[in-house]
Amino acid sequence: MTRLLLVVNPAAGGGRAREEAASVQQALEEEGWEVTLQFTISAEHATEILTECFPGQIVAVMAGDGVMARALKGAYDSGAIVAPIPGGRGNDLVRALGVNLDPILAARHLSKATERRIDVGWCNGRFFMGVATVGIASLANQVANETKFLRGTAVYVWGVLRALTSFSPQAFTLEVDGVARAVRAWNLSVGNGQMIGGGMRICSNAQFDDGLFDVNIIDAAPRWKVVPVLASIFDGKHVEMDEVSEVRGQVVRIEGVEPLAIMADGEYIDSLPAEFSVEPQAVRVLV
Repeated sequence: MTRLLLVVNPAAGGGRAREEAASVQQALEEEGWEVTLQFTISAEHATEILTECFPGQIVAVMAGDGVMARALKGAYDSGAIVAPIPGGRGNDLVRALGVNLDPILAARHLSKATERRIDVGWCNGRFFMGVATVGIASLANQVANETKFLRGTAVYVWGVLRALTSFSPQAFTLEVDGVARAVRAWNLSVGNGQMIGGGMRICSNAQFDDGLFDVNIIDAAPRWKVVPVLASIFDGKHVEMDEVSEVRGQVVRIEGVEPLAIMADGEYIDSLPAEFSVEPQAVRVLV
């Protein structure tokens, strides 16, 4: 019987993760794992728990994107292997990794899962896993985080609608692998993963293991033209529109007229100006 540490953020999903923790533990035990359950008491605690693990130790983490990323930072430090289990509202990291969104089914799959080594992103020296955004998507994310009366993808749709009423395109200097250009855009996204906002495929061509960022640019189109673009992000078809362009690279620098907030993995990570770099195959996951 293989030992497994199950780390759960009890606040994830509005408390849903705490309610389902025992059922997830039971499902894991029925699959043959010897499970030790540990609840986190803060986002930083998730990093601490994983940092103290031994190299190769398998740790199932049931959390939302923010705490999941913090746990992966701990695994980066220790060499532990993270088995992601959905627990939050958006679950963009587990979606992009192809993990079942039902936590019980995700737990039952773990005995058949395979190890992958995936890239990590750095923003001004800060660790992130999925997509870093600056612009209207960042503002929408902040609104969603402050909204308590909606759950799932609906809260992010609400965030986008609210952001559209107050945000305007901004001037940026974007540099990718040493090639700089001036852009005026609604949004810039630096994608290690693909998704934000509970399944919005903003960097739909990004791969976790290619050693590159996908930089998605939503150009400064009139407001009435950008609404269909934002609606098309859900299936990733916005990348086919004239108002959207993409470029790929390993090192990305963004400067703006204002120190706009940068959001990554559902949380505030820093403000402009920013330098992003990708570190290939730096974290081990079981999916």
